[in-house]
Amino acid sequence: MAEGPSEGTRASDAALARVLMRRQAALSLRVGVIFLALVLGLPLLTYWRPDWSQTPVFGFPLSWFLLGLLFYPISWALSAYFVKQSERLEEEGVEYVRKERGI
Repeated sequence: MAEGPSEGTRASDAALARVLMRRQAALSLRVGVIFLALVLGLPLLTYWRPDWSQTPVFGFPLSWFLLGLLFYPISWALSAYFVKQSERLEEEGVEYVRKERGI
């Protein structure tokens, strides 16, 4: 009958999981701060600089151009960045385990 993981292996796995979750939480916070800056920045720009937000860009006021045309591609780019970086962090964790266990 095969033996289960040893106590040391389980502790090591738990420590690795905590590190991975901490790194992913930090990534989430960084991306979230950027997203919130975009979401909150446009209304603040319109409030504090109404003349600048009405500057025409390709026939649209700047605020409409940012909200209607650039907001979604920027959101998609942030999402793609988050997924790519999250997968990279997981792959680093897998490589660490493989090296540690000689797999």
